[in-house]
Amino acid sequence: MTAAYRALLMSRRRLESMSKALNQSDRIYLKNTIEQLDTDIDRLAERIVEEARKRYPQFDGMAESFGITGENDTKAQEALAELLTYVDFSKSFQRIRGYVRLYHRRSKNQRYSHQIRHALVRLTMALIEGIPKARKQEGVLMKIWLTYKQETQRPAGIPAQQQG
Repeated sequence: MTAAYRALLMSRRRLESMSKALNQSDRIYLKNTIEQLDTDIDRLAERIVEEARKRYPQFDGMAESFGITGENDTKAQEALAELLTYVDFSKSFQRIRGYVRLYHRRSKNQRYSHQIRHALVRLTMALIEGIPKARKQEGVLMKIWLTYKQETQRPAGIPAQQQG
């Protein structure tokens, strides 16, 4: 579903840039198409959030800690669901930061997910006002990582062999 969501977002961006090249009378046709895409994007975001609630029991706690629990925050919740799906938050923060490409370009690590970086940018834009610079994105990613660690932490006093 996230692939379809990304495709709809790209289609919307493409149609918006096409409408800028048209004259005023022709923009009306594309405006209706863009509005239809917006409703499709919202419906698909709601489905992705519902699926994330089923698959990840810590999703609601994380969304609550970010303050994105309302109906108007479905796109931010979708970005959080996409990050939870594609990023392994059980790894160290340095590895996660490298996977999202929040480090200097001279690094040797070439594994990099553009889609995940865009999801982080969308989530950061929903949480803060202004331009989502790399430091703010890193702060949001750190908060996700810390919240994930707290939500999935095993009970104290039980050794790892007795789990599960």
